[in-house]
Amino acid sequence: MRRRDLLLGLGAAAAPALGLAQPQLQTPGPQRLILLGQSLIQHDVRGAPWAGLQPVRKLIEAGDVRFSDLETAIRAREGEVSTRQGTFQHAAEPLVIDCLKGLGINLLATANNHAFDFGVDGVMDAISALDVRGVAHAGTGPTLEAASRAGTCEAGGLTARLVAFATGNLKPGAAATSDRAGVNELKVADDGTVDPADLARVTAALAAAKARGGLVIAYHHNHRWEKDMADTPPWQRGFARACLRAGADVFVSHGAPLLQGLEVFEGKPIFYDLGSLFFQTVTPPGQYPDEVWRGVIVEARFEGGAFREAKLTAIDLAAEGQGGPSDYAARGLPSVAGPERTAGTLDLIRRRSAAFGASVRWLDGGRFAAA
Repeated sequence: MRRRDLLLGLGAAAAPALGLAQPQLQTPGPQRLILLGQSLIQHDVRGAPWAGLQPVRKLIEAGDVRFSDLETAIRAREGEVSTRQGTFQHAAEPLVIDCLKGLGINLLATANNHAFDFGVDGVMDAISALDVRGVAHAGTGPTLEAASRAGTCEAGGLTARLVAFATGNLKPGAAATSDRAGVNELKVADDGTVDPADLARVTAALAAAKARGGLVIAYHHNHRWEKDMADTPPWQRGFARACLRAGADVFVSHGAPLLQGLEVFEGKPIFYDLGSLFFQTVTPPGQYPDEVWRGVIVEARFEGGAFREAKLTAIDLAAEGQGGPSDYAARGLPSVAGPERTAGTLDLIRRRSAAFGASVRWLDGGRFAAA
C-alpha cells in the first residue's frame, strides 16, 4: 500500500473513533440538491437580464438546497489592500451575492484561492455580507476552527451541511490559523500525499456534520492540477472516497475552470469538477478553449438520505459579451444549451467519467444513477 493511500485510509478510519453520536436519518421523502459550477461573478447582472436568465433560474429553483462556490473576494470598504494583481485578481462588491441569491442560490462555499484577494479584511467582509443576506456558507472563518466547521442550509424539507476546503494557489497568509482569519486549507505534497493533520481535521468535520443529521456535502476547491487540467488527480480520487467514508453524502469539486468526470462510490456521487456557472474573466479572447465555456446544472435526487439519481442539464457560458470583447459585464453568463451543444457536453462528461470504471449507469435525458 502506498503511503498516501495509507494516510487517506487512516483519516477516514479516524472519524468513527471520535465518539460522536450516530448519524440521524434524513427526513423521508424526496429531496433535491442543486449543484452548480463555480460563480466567478464580478458585476451586477440584475440591471440588464440576459436572454438565458429565466430558464437557468427555473432549473436552479427546482431544488431545495442550491449550491455554488463564491469565486471572488468581496470588496466592502475603501482602502483594502489587494494581495493579487492583474488579470487574475477577482474582487466584487457585495451586491454580487444579491445576484446569486436572486437566482435561488442559498448555500455557498468560500474556500478558494480568491477568497484572500483582499486579505483578512476581504475574508471577513465576505462572511459579513453573506450573513447579512442570510446565505449559508462554509470554508472561511475568523479562525481555522471556524473555517473548518460545517455551514448549514435548511430549505424545502432538506437540511444540508457543507464542509469546504481549498488546495493550491493560496497566497501567503491566506490559510486560517488559530488566531488569524482565512481559508480552510487542505495541503497536498508534490507526490500527492494529503497532509495528515489537514486530512484528520476535514474528516472529523464531516463526521461531526453527519452526526447532526441531514445531507453532508464535502466541497474541495482544487488548484493542484495534473499536467492536463482536464484530468482528475489520482490522489483526489482517494481523498474523495475518504470524505465519503467519513460521513459526506456527496463530494463536489471546482478549481480547473472546466468539466471533469464523475463517479459513484458506495452509492454516493462524486463530481470532480463542475466547471463554472458564471465565468466573468477579463482574460483576452481565445485565452481558454471552448470547453471552459461549457457547464452543467446538476439536480441530484435523494430519498431518505440515499442518493437515487441525478440529472445533468448542459449550459453555455457567453465567451463574449453582447457588446463585444470588452463587454465584461455580459461575459460568462449562463444559458441553457441547445440540443447539439447539450449532446457534446454530456458526451464530454461521459468520456471523462469512463476513465473511473463502470460505477455509473447512464440513463436518458442526461440522467445517471449508481451502476
